[in-house]
Amino acid sequence: DLAVVAAVCAAVGDGIKILVDANQNNAAPGYPFWSRPTALRVARRLDDLGVYYLEEPLPRPDVEGLATIAAAVDMLIAGGEHTPTVFDFREHLARGAYDVIQPDVILGGNFGIGGLRMAAAWADCFGRQIIPHVTGGGNSPLALPATLHAMATLENCPLVEYPHDPPVLVPATLQAPIRIPLVI
Repeated sequence: DLAVVAAVCAAVGDGIKILVDANQNNAAPGYPFWSRPTALRVARRLDDLGVYYLEEPLPRPDVEGLATIAAAVDMLIAGGEHTPTVFDFREHLARGAYDVIQPDVILGGNFGIGGLRMAAAWADCFGRQIIPHVTGGGNSPLALPATLHAMATLENCPLVEYPHDPPVLVPATLQAPIRIPLVI
């Protein structure tokens, strides 16, 4: 994985921000989570490559481990796409575990546009960014437009995470009921 990131960094140069998603918060059969030492080693290597942020190097409940990694590198540590409530970000922000929070308007238990704006206010209180995660699968074709509308009102929200993974995760499938899908 590190060799792939190094090759991408070399190919695109300094003009493009590289964001890496370790996906260590999503359990998968037969795929063990990284240990804290592994996550820290990978984070340091990615930091040396000039990566902009590393998303979810450890599971979300490991606030101490995430805070240790965030303190050890210059790149940003991001996470929280499966955070169930706005208030679940409180400890991560207060302890420096996330430099970037990533709520999803439909994945959380009670987010929506109001929850996304509240999460942004929490992040702003701690001088952190919010880069919303927009889930795919066609289960809510309005998730991207709703997220973009909320983002337009936020100062600490420079990017959005939106899947584009052909042949399945493309605007035509993610926004299937919409006559003219939004294309980034």
